[in-house]
Amino acid sequence: MVFDDPPAPWACVIGRFQPFHRDHLSLIDVVVASGRRLIVAITNVEPSWRVPISEAPHRHTDAANPFTYRQRAELVRAALQPLGLMDATHITPFPIHDPRLWSSYLPQGTECWVRARGPWETRKMRELATQYPVRSIPGVPCEVSGTSIRRRMREGDWSWTLDVPAEVARLIEAWLADGSLVMSDRDQRDVGQGAR
Repeated sequence: MVFDDPPAPWACVIGRFQPFHRDHLSLIDVVVASGRRLIVAITNVEPSWRVPISEAPHRHTDAANPFTYRQRAELVRAALQPLGLMDATHITPFPIHDPRLWSSYLPQGTECWVRARGPWETRKMRELATQYPVRSIPGVPCEVSGTSIRRRMREGDWSWTLDVPAEVARLIEAWLADGSLVMSDRDQRDVGQGAR
């Protein structure tokens, strides 16, 4: 009788992926090199899931979240498919704002990998550690930021395409061309309401 080896344990990378860029891919490379199966957990799936936090006050705004969950899942797939990583990868929404719901999205024992770069990541690690094992990946200086990419996209500066995988750039360019992605610097949630 032959037994298959048990499947490798899950490791999770959590983020907004607004958009998915080279630094996200480099973190996924580290996880994949560990031999674990990958979960890419996407936060801020819908506007009601966006909660202001003091460590990163822009994270909840419309301007910082122009891509839908569906678009971000497509971007992740587009980046990982050519590398042969989708067979061992699961993409899921993740309500980072509500720890009571986490176990509905991430299997118990999933190790969450976080690149420790600043106050938001420190808080995220502390909160995740209440329910999951957390692995802190030493933070290298941030080479790419979603904020910078979105700013350049709004300004019409196509240098942003150098900071995302080529497959991601092609998808985003198509969405910009057909109008299914609109880059705005206005936050519709806060207009006329005052900051929350």
